[in-house]
Amino acid sequence: MFTFYHQATPAVRTANFVTLKNVALSATCLILNSLTATHAADLASSPSLEPLIITASRLPQPASQVLGDVTLISRADLAAYSGQSVTDVLRSVAGLNIVQNGGAGQPSSVFMRGANSNQTLVLIDGVRYSSATTGGAALEHLPVDQIEKIEVLRGSAASLYGADAIGGVIQIFTRRAHTSQAIFSIGGGSQNTQQAGASLSERNGPLALNLTAAYAKTDGLNAITNPLAYGYYADKDGSRMGSLGLNVSYALDSQHKLGAQGFLAQGRTQFDSQLTDPNTYAGIAKNYDYRNETLNGAGALWSDHQLGDVWKLHVQLGQSIDHLKSFAPLSLTDFNAATTQFNTRQTQFNVLNTFELSSAQTLTLGYEHLNQTIDTTTAYTTKQRSINSIFAGYLGHFKVENAQSADLQANIRNDNNTQFGHKTTFLLGAGWHFNDNIHAGILHSTGFKAPTFNDLYYPDYGNLNLKPESSQNTEGFIEYRNRPWQMRLTGFENKISNLITLQPNAKLTNKDARLRGVSLQADWTSTGFSLGGHIDYINAVSLANDRTYKQQLLRRPQRLGLLYAGLNHCEFNIRAEVQAQGSQYDYDIVTYKRVLLPGFALLNIRGTWTLNPALELSVHLNNLLDKQYALTSGYGTLGRNVLVGLTFKQPL
Repeated sequence: MFTFYHQATPAVRTANFVTLKNVALSATCLILNSLTATHAADLASSPSLEPLIITASRLPQPASQVLGDVTLISRADLAAYSGQSVTDVLRSVAGLNIVQNGGAGQPSSVFMRGANSNQTLVLIDGVRYSSATTGGAALEHLPVDQIEKIEVLRGSAASLYGADAIGGVIQIFTRRAHTSQAIFSIGGGSQNTQQAGASLSERNGPLALNLTAAYAKTDGLNAITNPLAYGYYADKDGSRMGSLGLNVSYALDSQHKLGAQGFLAQGRTQFDSQLTDPNTYAGIAKNYDYRNETLNGAGALWSDHQLGDVWKLHVQLGQSIDHLKSFAPLSLTDFNAATTQFNTRQTQFNVLNTFELSSAQTLTLGYEHLNQTIDTTTAYTTKQRSINSIFAGYLGHFKVENAQSADLQANIRNDNNTQFGHKTTFLLGAGWHFNDNIHAGILHSTGFKAPTFNDLYYPDYGNLNLKPESSQNTEGFIEYRNRPWQMRLTGFENKISNLITLQPNAKLTNKDARLRGVSLQADWTSTGFSLGGHIDYINAVSLANDRTYKQQLLRRPQRLGLLYAGLNHCEFNIRAEVQAQGSQYDYDIVTYKRVLLPGFALLNIRGTWTLNPALELSVHLNNLLDKQYALTSGYGTLGRNVLVGLTFKQPL
C-alpha cells in the first residue's frame, strides 16, 4: 500500500552478497531487513529522514507537520507499475474510486471523496493538466515510466490552486536524475500486452538531466459487453501508447537555478460504435475501425532564486495540451474517415514568493495567470477564457514543551474569471502534537469550480444558465506513528452548492449535494514483513427538492477498501492484496435508467526477484480468482491476467 505520509520502503537489494553461501546470505538479509524496517518506522521520529510533502501547502513540508490528508507514491512504488498508466496506480489509493470504460487506454474518471470526476485538479510539475471541454484529466494516457512520484491531496484546495480542486488534488512529478545510470525494461503478458522503456540519467556537478522513453501496446478487450447496447460489436478494442520525457536543471550558483521539464504521450485506442439507418434504426458499420488518436503532454520552464536570507522566488511558465481526434465513417455508404477533433491548450504563468519569517514561520505571496483555449470541429460559441489570481499563505510550526507542538496553516486566494468574475476562497487549519506519536487537527476550506466549455456550449447538451459550483469542506483527523505502526483516522463533510449533474434526459442542471465520510488508513512494518490497508465510507448524495438528502450520486460506492500483506527479502519481494468496493449506481447503458451495480473484491499478487546486481524480474497476477465485475454499466473489465517484466540497470 502507498503510505499516507511517508515513502514506502523499497526492497533492500544488496547485489554484493550474491556469491555468498545461502546461510550467510539469509543471515545478512535478516539483518538488513531489520534495519530497513526500523528505518521506515523511524521516519516519523527523525525529521531529517522524513519525506517532504509539497502539494498540501505549495511548500516542502516535513510529513509529520502536514495537516492535509496526503498519500505519497514514491518512485520505488511506481517501479512496480512499469508500462502501465496512472489509473492503474491510483486504484489502490484511499478515498478514490477509479472508473474506466473498458480496458487500457479507454476513458477513465477519478471520483475523490465522492466529488465529481472533474472536481479533482491534476497538476504535472505544477502545471494544470486537463481537458477544458470536459474538465477531466486523461490519466489513462499518463505512463508511469515518465513519473518520479505522485502526491494525492484529499480535500478542497481551491485556496492553494484555484478552481476545480473541490474534491482534491493529484500532483504528478516527472522523472528526475539522482545518479548517472541507464535503465532498460521490457515486458509482456495477457491480451498480447507488450512493453518497453528506457531511461538515461546524468548528474555532473551543477547539471542534472533525465531522458525517458516508453512504449506499450495491448489487444485489450471488448469495450462494450452488453449486446443490446448502442455500438456493441464482439471484437477486441486495443490500444498503444508511446511517450517521451525530459527533465533538466542547472545550478548557476548556490542562489540561482534554472530548469525545464516536459513529456509527450501519443496514443491510439479503439472503441465500439455504429451508424444508425434512419429507416430501420438498425446499427450499420459496427465493424469499422472506430478509434481515438490522442496527444497529451505538459511542460514548463522555471527558475529558482534565493534573494537574501529570507526571500525565495520561484517563476514558472508552463503549458499543457489535450488533443483528441476521433475516426468514424463519413456516411452509411462512404467508409472513408470522418474526423472529430477536440483540442485543449492551457498556458500558465506563476510567480511564488516565499518569506522565511523565522525558523518556525513561513509566508507565501503569489500571482498566477491561466489562459484556456479550445480548437474543435464542433461549434462552440466561446473558445477562450482566462483567469488571473493572487494568493497568500502562512505556515507555522511551534514547539510548546517537551514533545508537544502546534501546526498552523492559512491560505487565501482570489480568482478573476473572464466569464464568471471574482471568487475568493480560503483554508484555515490547526494541529496539535500531543507527543512524538500522536497528532490531531482540524481544517475548514472553501472551493469553487466554473462550468466547462462542454457544460455551457456543447450543442444539444450545454446549458448557458449553469452556475459555478462552490463548496464548504470541514475535516478532522487523528494519527498515530510509533514503530511498527502508522495509522490515520479522518472524518470529513463537504457541502457543495450548484453541483452540475447530468439528468436521465441528457440535460445538465445545478443541484446541491453533501459528501460525508470516514477513512481509516494503517500500515505495519516489521522485519521482512508488512501489513496494512485502508477502509473508506463515503456517503455522496444530492439534495432533493424537499431539501432532504436522499439520492446517491452516480458511480460513488459507499464503501471502498484495500488489505495487503507483503514479504520483503534481499532477493525478492512478494505482496498480496485484496481490493474491494461496495455497490454503486449508474445509468444503464441500454435504458438510461438508474441501475445498481454490485460490489466486488479482487485478489492481486505481485512480486520482484533480483536475479543479479543489474537485472530484476517482476510478475503481476491480477484478478487471480477471475472475478466478473463492472465499473460502469455495460463496459468490460479484465478477468485473470498476468504481466511479466525484466528491468536492467547500469551505472554510467
